[in-house]
Amino acid sequence: MTIPDPLTGEGFLKIPDTQISELGPFEAAAKTVTKSGMHNPLKNPERYGLYGNIATDVARRMAEPDVHHFFWRLIQRLVYVHAHAALHDAEVHTASTRHHVCCAIRVLTVEM
Repeated sequence: MTIPDPLTGEGFLKIPDTQISELGPFEAAAKTVTKSGMHNPLKNPERYGLYGNIATDVARRMAEPDVHHFFWRLIQRLVYVHAHAALHDAEVHTASTRHHVCCAIRVLTVEM
């Protein structure tokens, strides 16, 4: 199934038309996943540094003009809002990511 791009009308996303009868293997795989611990920084403390590095890289990249423009247009395509609103949404997400780098990782580390 192809979802059209709301800006151009051309094909944008291709998704499978999965039927309920085909879900068995996915359900079986989901049941093998650990319920907690692997991605929980409280149970896996070395993840703090990793998450901090990832968030720093994301914030830095989102501030670059070409990446910012990409997210601006992506938001406009996925939410289909006016270009001005999508531009500000991209700015808000960039600022939010910077805040996460500055505060959230520090707070998580203190809680350890």
